[in-house]
Amino acid sequence: YLYEVMVFTGGKEEASTTSKVQFILTGERSETDVRTFADPERLLFKRNAIDIFVMTVPECLGNIQFLRIWHDNSGKDSEASWYLRYIVFRDVQTGQKFEFIANCWFAVEHDDFQIDRLIAVAGEAQKTEFKHLFDTRSHKNLYDGHLWFSVFARPARS
Repeated sequence: YLYEVMVFTGGKEEASTTSKVQFILTGERSETDVRTFADPERLLFKRNAIDIFVMTVPECLGNIQFLRIWHDNSGKDSEASWYLRYIVFRDVQTGQKFEFIANCWFAVEHDDFQIDRLIAVAGEAQKTEFKHLFDTRSHKNLYDGHLWFSVFARPARS
């Protein structure tokens, strides 16, 4: 069973990380083992980047409810911490999307000093909050609507 995973790293100064990021995804029917985001071909979780992965599981997890996500704080200096905007899991078979809106630091030196979080799937109210809509639309419009800016600021996979 396949899920597409899209990870949106924030645009704040020092938002990127080289720490090892792991997660467990919990659905109505089942949950995954500990999964590690990795790609030997490119650097992951760069500032303002969107990283896309494919996750396989033996069977459908059902309606996804929670995401536990953390990192090991192993990055060098300012690349230990990470600012996560949000993550989208898309069921490839049905097209159903599950959003997890974080908009927070995973850092021992920022905000609440946490590097491990349990995030509930976003409800309609959370997905339509002004801040989330403004961030996602302005980011998309800035990168897609301005040709020269999008050429120089494009993600590594583009």
